[in-house]
Amino acid sequence: MISILVWMIALVALFIHRRQFRMSILQRHGIPGPKPNLWWGNLFEYLKTPNVEWDSQLVEKYGPVCGYYMGAKPVILLAEPSLIHTIQTNHDFLDRPRRVPGGINPDPKRAKMLGNLGVSDWKNLRGILDKAFSPQKLKGMSHHVAALVNVFMSRIAPNDDVSINFYPLYQDLTLDLIGKTGFGLDSDIQMNPNDELKKAVDQEFSKSTGTFLLKLFLCFPEIQCVLQPIRVLLEKAKHWMGFGGHSELWNLGRNAVLQRKNQPQADATDLLQVMLDSGRLDETSIVANSVLFFEAGFETLSAGLAFITYLMIKHPEVQEDVRNEIRDILKGSGGKMDCFHLKQFRILDAAIQEALRMFPPQTTFIGRSGSSAIHREYSWKGQQLKCIIPANVHVQVGLYQILNSDEIWESPRRYNPDRFQPGTTLNQEQSFAFQPFGNGKRMCIGKKYADMALKMLLVPLLSKYKLVRSDETEDDISVIYKTATMTPKKGVFGKPVADPLFPEEELHDV
Repeated sequence: MISILVWMIALVALFIHRRQFRMSILQRHGIPGPKPNLWWGNLFEYLKTPNVEWDSQLVEKYGPVCGYYMGAKPVILLAEPSLIHTIQTNHDFLDRPRRVPGGINPDPKRAKMLGNLGVSDWKNLRGILDKAFSPQKLKGMSHHVAALVNVFMSRIAPNDDVSINFYPLYQDLTLDLIGKTGFGLDSDIQMNPNDELKKAVDQEFSKSTGTFLLKLFLCFPEIQCVLQPIRVLLEKAKHWMGFGGHSELWNLGRNAVLQRKNQPQADATDLLQVMLDSGRLDETSIVANSVLFFEAGFETLSAGLAFITYLMIKHPEVQEDVRNEIRDILKGSGGKMDCFHLKQFRILDAAIQEALRMFPPQTTFIGRSGSSAIHREYSWKGQQLKCIIPANVHVQVGLYQILNSDEIWESPRRYNPDRFQPGTTLNQEQSFAFQPFGNGKRMCIGKKYADMALKMLLVPLLSKYKLVRSDETEDDISVIYKTATMTPKKGVFGKPVADPLFPEEELHDV
């Protein structure tokens, strides 16, 4: 009996020793941060603080290279542009560790999404999906984008006395765009609030992630081999009983695949067709990455449009410069517009880039981990400091922090599109920091698509209306910080005042 007790005490002592070693890895490598609890690290402080506020507090207190513990998992937060650039362009740092081993949602089908694959499989799938965003494919998509933008425009009721909330209109438009260009679905989201696709996406974005089992999983990875099968089993049970939060969206995607296989469309240019044409993806992979297109694009694109519109309303002088540019360019093209003409809008492009700098819809970026360590010196508050980025540790970019740092940008909270005007050159630190779509080989795959969609909406809107303040326009827009995104809290209100640049011409796509 005594010998058993001795063995138990020895095992507990060994576990505590190993735990202390695990929970000091950041400090041992010169990476400062809040002191972790031995059992749950900084998890509960992290969960009760919005992500941007949490990251900003850490950078302010501990510097541009700091870290914390999500349970027992160390996370390094970077807000030092040159070190971020080194990691993002380093071939040893292509791996993307999942913030939660096995995924926040343990559904095995999600393991086939682009961002959840190992490096080799990621490269293969990325090579397939990149084809969906080639100039030729974007040209084909632009016709669908223009048609859906026309529906959006029909919902704008110009009235000098009526304030409208642009944000929900942008959300509906974005869902419609992604449904058509991703799944190839014809929906009626913009005109029908009960559309089945809209309901399915609402379910997807309402799912809960803060379960007790998930927290236990993060705090005690030693029992991952026991907890992960339980998480997967519970997820399968929810789907079997019809409680799966995203089942309808997946069902719609699966139906779209089957319909396209039964009724081929040789001239289709959507993401679904590109994946089918590859001949290398099974049905689950195709549906999973179509769903990913929704998850990655819905909030970021709709929130981006909302923040840009808010800044245009707040800064009529910038809006007037953009409208003058639209007049000059489209007058020369006979009022016709397509996705290639959009490259000429330099002033609009600068206005968009500055808006994305101030209000990046994606506030932090997909993590990285490397197969080898990086030794680095950096300066902070006049001090020269040293750190080591260990191998196989989760590295996260504090995107909002580097885009709004007063050490990188002059007057960062002032809307100044001149920073991005032709002839103006960002310094090296700014060029490394400006990455609303990420940087390096794992840059957001939808960057060109987003650029096309933003401009193909803003050009028709601003060519027909002046957007002016209303009593409901906020002086400082309130936002909601989510797991990795930020969105307007109350919406974006303004008045669309009819002031067409081309009274006798119609903007249209060719």
